[in-house]
Amino acid sequence: MTDQIETALFKANVLPVRGRQIFWLISKTQLEHVVTDAEVVQSPSGHPHVQGIAHWQGLSIPVIDLEKFYNFKLLKDVVPQKRALVKTLVEQNSDTVQRFLVNIPYDIRLVVLSEECKPARVTQEELDKRGLLGVYEWEKDKLLLVPDLSRIARFGN
Repeated sequence: MTDQIETALFKANVLPVRGRQIFWLISKTQLEHVVTDAEVVQSPSGHPHVQGIAHWQGLSIPVIDLEKFYNFKLLKDVVPQKRALVKTLVEQNSDTVQRFLVNIPYDIRLVVLSEECKPARVTQEELDKRGLLGVYEWEKDKLLLVPDLSRIARFGN
């Protein structure tokens, strides 16, 4: 990666893939806030990756579990203490939300990735099939996955 773009990085609660730890990578421009005080209420959404609805600052916001959206096997049961309020890059319609909360199973940090972070050898077709915008290899034991937040936000599809 040649651009010096600050990103939000947090470890996924999943088993390693080919001996590599999995991390979620979200653009800082899509991260609005880290929320620690939102109580989640269960709601029958029909989508297994939707944990429920959180009421925060007068808003009702869906809470998403990325690990469930991508059908990963969980490493362990973790009760998230933080959630990232993220925004999508789509226009609002009846099937799409512009903002949602993403569970942060461990911790989140803002980083500028070094030149050592390289795109993984994944075809665009495979990225599209999996609902990812990118996959990066970082250090010797980490894979960074860039979720397609706009795709996740389309609850009607």
